[in-house]
Amino acid sequence: MYFNSVNARSVADTEDSALVLPNSTKQLSTARLHQALDRILQSSEAKTTRRTRDQLWKRYQTWASSRALNSNDDKTAMLFALQHAQKASSKTTYFNNLRARLHPRDTTAQFLTGLRRIAAAEGIDHAPVTTWATFRCILLPKLPPSTQAIVILAYRTASRMSDMAMLRRNNITLTNDNKIVIHWTNTKTSDQNPYKGQFYTEVAPPLPEATTSMPEHMLVMQYLHSLLPHAQVCPQSEPSKIASELEKIGLSWHSIKRSAITAAASRAARSNIPLEVVARLAKHASTESTIRYIGHPPTVASLLQTGSLTQLC
Repeated sequence: MYFNSVNARSVADTEDSALVLPNSTKQLSTARLHQALDRILQSSEAKTTRRTRDQLWKRYQTWASSRALNSNDDKTAMLFALQHAQKASSKTTYFNNLRARLHPRDTTAQFLTGLRRIAAAEGIDHAPVTTWATFRCILLPKLPPSTQAIVILAYRTASRMSDMAMLRRNNITLTNDNKIVIHWTNTKTSDQNPYKGQFYTEVAPPLPEATTSMPEHMLVMQYLHSLLPHAQVCPQSEPSKIASELEKIGLSWHSIKRSAITAAASRAARSNIPLEVVARLAKHASTESTIRYIGHPPTVASLLQTGSLTQLC
């Protein structure tokens, strides 16, 4: 095997057993599918939240019954919160927890929330991390020069397959000092606001001491110079070709993006570059997504620069 997986938080390690689902739901019976659905719906609330709300709801119903009040009435819940909580913030928490039981969200919202929590727990193990040396030594020699240029550009810009497939030559500016400037206008979120910082990437030429990287950079420059203005940078036949070669070495297209982000994060941590810059390279709207991709707590903590404050204590 040619890669080193970065250990992400496994589903089994999460506090909520409701998050544990079968590895595949394709072959499940109808009854088992219903069980899986129930687990997802339960997962829309954290285990501790669900336990707290259940306990509070029992207390509330007992209290309402003892006073002959309608426990399904919002005003009754307000009265309970007023009597049982001292501070205004606590009264708010009580009422919000009761309201969650009085007016539960519709099943669709619970289903989507549950799936998001499960996805967050699963991590992104489908995209194993490796080094650029692996791509350079094992993948690139199997590809023609034009396809090599696509892989190199995808790695240096931390791009997924869909980003490269939508990229056109007229979105790229080649400068006289051999820089590649890209305006990503066809990503998943750029249609909503094309002027956000994460949609602009500058690929600078390697430092003079990076003797093996300069030929790769110039290969990309030559390839881009050869394209017509409206040509696709990554033609339709290329993604499947690249994916097939990646699969042979236990990687995926997404491994290119994740490996690039991991390497960029390490360089940023060493050079005191903020996490936000890594997120912009990754074309992420938030640093939370970038942290999930990095999957290495020491690197993340270093990027967040909290050490500079704790050192003062």
